[in-house]
Amino acid sequence: MGHLIAMHDFQQWKKFTGYNKDTMPTLKEFMDLKILKDTILITDKINNPLLLSNNFKFKKRLMMELFSIESILKARELNITAMPSQNLVSLLKEDGLLFFII
Repeated sequence: MGHLIAMHDFQQWKKFTGYNKDTMPTLKEFMDLKILKDTILITDKINNPLLLSNNFKFKKRLMMELFSIESILKARELNITAMPSQNLVSLLKEDGLLFFII
């Protein structure tokens, strides 16, 4: 099994962490790098709260953009902060359901 490594883009991440190679870090290299203790992970591509719940131990520092009502409800169940995607907000507004989800 692989590992989830969070970074917005590789070049910015290298500057932020001081990593000086042009290849992705090994897990050991990544774990040896310092990150700020108050860093918040915000995802915008993963619609599976359970995946991150099982792999990210700092749930209070996790926010997920989610793309379905089911995913938002699952995130709430797992104590993960959920943000509905713009498309989902538009659909919920049309149906008059937005205030039930947010």
